[in-house]
Amino acid sequence: MKKILLSILLLLIISHLFTQTSSALTCASPEDFLQAYEQYDAVILGEVIKVEAREPYQYNDYTLTIKVEQSFKTITQRTVEIHEQSSPRIDQSGETYLFFLKKDGEGFINRVCSPTTNDQERINEFLAEPSISTPLELEPQRLSLSTIILIFTGAIAIIFVSFVRYRRRQ
Repeated sequence: MKKILLSILLLLIISHLFTQTSSALTCASPEDFLQAYEQYDAVILGEVIKVEAREPYQYNDYTLTIKVEQSFKTITQRTVEIHEQSSPRIDQSGETYLFFLKKDGEGFINRVCSPTTNDQERINEFLAEPSISTPLELEPQRLSLSTIILIFTGAIAIIFVSFVRYRRRQ
């Protein structure tokens, strides 16, 4: 009996020496903004406009449409779609977040462990960091096709009304 107990104890000690430590959820602690700024491909401050499941639907696969307020790295568009593959941390539109994004093919992904936050105190801490570069200049806002059509239709209507009035006077 003593040999069995001694063997089990020895086996436990040996197995403990050769095990690797697990690092699950190591990203749960907040990252230093300077490290994150260097590590991530794009950093933006923006308002979530839309959250929708990607097609074809896969579990925890979302597309977020963001109205960019300020960009600190890479992105210069005023609106950007990003991919989020987790249970959505960002589940409603109308909130402003500081996003730390990684390049994902042609687009960007908001990774589970990124320090993306909507905590205003953390956002202000980032904005006050002197070593973060000044925001990039965003592309000028373009008129949408519907706005151009509306302006064109209005101009045609004004010309038509002016022509009709002119003809009535004669």
